[in-house]
This record gives sequence, structure tokens and C-alpha cells, in this order.
Amino acid sequence: MVRLALALLVIVGGARGHAAVIAPFPDGFLWGTAISAFQSEMGVGAPTDTNTDWWVWAHDATNIGDGRVSGDEPETGPGFYGLYADDARLARHRLGSNALRLSIEWSRIFPSSTAGVDISGGFTPAVLAALDALADQNEVAHYRAVLSTLRARKLEPMLTLNHFSLPRWLHEPIAIRDAFASVGPDDDVPPGLTQSGWLDPAIVDEFAKFAAYAGWKLGDLVDVWCTINEPVVVIVSGFINAAGVGGNFPPDVFNFPAVLATMPKLVAAHARA
Repeated sequence: MVRLALALLVIVGGARGHAAVIAPFPDGFLWGTAISAFQSEMGVGAPTDTNTDWWVWAHDATNIGDGRVSGDEPETGPGFYGLYADDARLARHRLGSNALRLSIEWSRIFPSSTAGVDISGGFTPAVLAALDALADQNEVAHYRAVLSTLRARKLEPMLTLNHFSLPRWLHEPIAIRDAFASVGPDDDVPPGLTQSGWLDPAIVDEFAKFAAYAGWKLGDLVDVWCTINEPVVVIVSGFINAAGVGGNFPPDVFNFPAVLATMPKLVAAHARA
């Protein structure tokens, strides 16, 4: 407390005891909070999304028994999916926010694979139509309703495309965890992995499709975008789970070649988005 008081005296009084001139925050400065779809949507009667790697990860008995996860279930969460209008009101009038950062769940919009959509010729109207045919239109309408409500409440949405969770058709985390069970920190990545998340080269194209589709369907409601939330956390917590390091994110392995394989895919996916 003494250190905090001294710091405040320096800030308020200036280094030589003179009154400091405190500049106001500029017009348009955004004040808000941040939530992720997986961490906040489910619960309180909201539809459960079992199609993410994190849903499988959180429910896995081995993960619970080994202490990788707490055993808390996402389907008993805060229920932002159904309560977003109330939460927007509270954010605006109780917190005084003028912005809200949130994510959309990739697996809700595309519950099945988009791998069959060829984007080698770019994102033409035909490509977007093919993606539209695969998308869950109820979920697209839901996210439009959320974003429209935020705007009506004078909250600027900052939309995150990927906040940790991946569709299961891209990542089966238990299988990947088990594939690395006998692999040392410096050993090669096991060959022949499928549905391996950020280890899979195919994820770059798939993320580009998701980003393009989201921009097409939601771009009229969103001016501020975040592509991938905390990519360093994805790498460290997923692939450097040594003692005192990491965070038991899926697939919870300790392997340096996997780190080197993951980094360029995250960078490329960000650039494509």
C-alpha cells in the first residue's frame, strides 16, 4: 500500500512536486471488457456447443483426473448466448462502457468441415455461396442479433475470430494428446497426424474461409476486428507444458518441434484473415 501511495503521489504531483497536467482521453477512446464465446456463451438455457475441441477437452475424464482441467462444465456457464441483451445493458449503464470485445464460435457457424470449398481462385461469389450453404444460418442470425444489440446500446463491438477454441473437425485434442504421450521435448512431431489443430497446414486455408465469411456476413456491423486472441498463449499453453510453464491447453504437450511447426501457421492464418 505504501508503494502504491508513493506511485500515486508521483503521478498526481509530478516528479518535482508540481501539479501535473492530466490530458483527457481522446474522443473515440474505447472503454470496455472482453469475453470469449466458449467461456461465456453456454449455460442458463443456452444451446450447448459440443463441436469444439475445448468442449471435449473440458469433459475428458483423464484430463479431469490428472488435473489438466477443473471439471467445471461449460454448459453451466454464464449464458451470454441468451442473456446478451441484459449484459449489454449492464455494460453500458452499470460499467459505463462504450465497447465490448467478444468472439464468435467458429464451430457454431461451421459445425461441419469447409475443406471441400476450393479457394484457389479467391473468394468469388461462388465460393462465398458454397460457404453459405455449409454455414448454420440460425447461428449467423444469432450473431447478427448480438452485434445489432451492442450497437443499439452504443457499444462498439470488437469482434474476435478465434479465441482459443477450434472446431472438432479441425482438432481432436484427445487423439493428439495421446499421440504425443511417448514423445520427448526434442523428438519429431509424430507423423500422420490428422485433425491436429494448429499443427495442421490445412488450418490456414480453413481460417481464411472463416474470416472471409465472417467479414461478408457481419462486416456491416463490425469496424474493429481481432483475428487470433493471444497466439503466444496458444503456443506456450498448448505445446510447452513443462513444470511451471504452460497452461494445460489442448493438446497439452511438451514438444519444441511442435512449437516450431505451430508458429508459422498462426502467423499465416493471421495474415490471411
